[in-house]
Amino acid sequence: MNNRIKQGSARSLAPLRPFIPENAAYFIGLPIDEIDPALLVRSGCPAPLTPGDAFLPRVAGPNTHFNAHGREEILKDGKKETIYRMVNSSWNDWHGNPHSGIVSRPYERWPRFQYPARNEHFRILTVRDKLFLASDHCRFTAAEQERNLHVFNIFLESFGECEILDTHGAIQTAPRIRKNNWDMLPPGKYPWDKAKAAIQKITSQLTQDEQAVIEHRMERISRHRPDTLALGRGGFHGYFAFGFSTRKLFVLESIHLDNATYIFGSDWENLSQLSKGEILNGGLQKERIVHDSRWQARLNRTIA
Repeated sequence: MNNRIKQGSARSLAPLRPFIPENAAYFIGLPIDEIDPALLVRSGCPAPLTPGDAFLPRVAGPNTHFNAHGREEILKDGKKETIYRMVNSSWNDWHGNPHSGIVSRPYERWPRFQYPARNEHFRILTVRDKLFLASDHCRFTAAEQERNLHVFNIFLESFGECEILDTHGAIQTAPRIRKNNWDMLPPGKYPWDKAKAAIQKITSQLTQDEQAVIEHRMERISRHRPDTLALGRGGFHGYFAFGFSTRKLFVLESIHLDNATYIFGSDWENLSQLSKGEILNGGLQKERIVHDSRWQARLNRTIA
């Protein structure tokens, strides 16, 4: 069973759904003694720790900034407005005498709409004789989805992880699901003469010109003699993962001509459990190498 969510931010409430029944009340939190002390200080947590205290989390990124200061939206569908800005300026009068001081200078800009600050607070609670840092209570309903996502994100942005607790302080757990999106070939060295047959089964659906391009890429990766080769299945069909265990590197390549090559440093067990969106869009890669004239040089430099 899994009871902790670890990520830097969330685009939806999908990570919470396994933990919380629909319409249930809950809050997000962490035991204070398990929070990195530097992150605790960065969040603005008061000292000494006093159960019952609440504080507005300090800005650590865009979500906590919106929470503390609100957000401006630039409106470009109307006329520009004249705004005055105070500046410290120097000038000469008609007689050439120097002067300096604070003056207001006009400039034009697009109007702004100001979204108010959310003002969600973190609270210090005692849960089962242990101090927790927690959000205010939330309710998992469609009507409160926007607030739930905001509270979730300010906690993730502040600490990079969280637990879900019910209103009685019980930690909610979710079943650990093992995703099976890859076919692992037997361990061993995979130079091109060995990897070619497995890869050509997938590239056979492409035109001859496309096959030539993809096999060129795969051959160049295989020159570095990976010791792991995995073939994507289902929604990962057409993706190949080349592993270099001694270098702790994994190279993700696909048969899609416009896709870049992704280099990861994480171990294969964790990488294989991620969704395609998490892999490609989660900022987890060590490097993203586009297929331009420098592709092979950058690939060689990264893997070498």
